[in-house]
Amino acid sequence: MFENFFASLGLDCELSPCKYRYSVYGRSGGIFEGVKIESYTPSEIIFSFSGGKLAVTGKNMAVKKYFESEVALSGEICGVELK
Repeated sequence: MFENFFASLGLDCELSPCKYRYSVYGRSGGIFEGVKIESYTPSEIIFSFSGGKLAVTGKNMAVKKYFESEVALSGEICGVELK
């Protein structure tokens, strides 16, 4: 019902349910929701979620917290790409 309204405002993934979400906090890390870790190195982390994969690249990245579907990273995140 609201999806068309949100899409017309350019907010379709902001307010409506999404398969994944993430927030990057400058050069200090980020929070990723709705994902599971598929592979991990300090320079690249591949997350999987229902319907796809998310590649996070950076420097000195480390997993600080890993819950059922939420991951907190530290380190410098340089890029996030949907695969």
